[in-house]
Amino acid sequence: MANMCYNTVSFYGTPEKIQAVEKLFTELAAKEQQDNCGQRPSFVSAGEAWFFHIRWEEDLLYFESRWEPILDILRQVADHFQLEFECEFEELDNLIFGIGIYRYGTLTEIRLDNADLNQYPFDKGSDRYYFEGEFWECQEEILEILLDRKRNLFYGI
Repeated sequence: MANMCYNTVSFYGTPEKIQAVEKLFTELAAKEQQDNCGQRPSFVSAGEAWFFHIRWEEDLLYFESRWEPILDILRQVADHFQLEFECEFEELDNLIFGIGIYRYGTLTEIRLDNADLNQYPFDKGSDRYYFEGEFWECQEEILEILLDRKRNLFYGI
């Protein structure tokens, strides 16, 4: 069985277009429940990439994909509805953590790399992560800090 990549997507555009993409994913979620298998929009051309465990809550799309984020499919969806998006993704078993940003027709992917991930070793004695002189219970908080820094560097902030 494939490792699953967790994705959270915010779409940006007019309320009408966001409602249309919400309707699409709500329908895909219902079809997934009925068919008990991954889904993707009919207008998408994307080989073996599928949406799993689809849900739409409070203007956010949540889904899982196999192994990696499926940013190209999201780009096709955004283009179809004339929207932009940000997709946060993680698959921590394979050390994948990042964000895909689609603005003005350009898809940018910002991921943590090995140098980033080596900044917080796990301390077996304390059963915690060691980062910047402190012990942390949860690596996700550290990952968020590192990704925010990398995003800020990308945008020159």
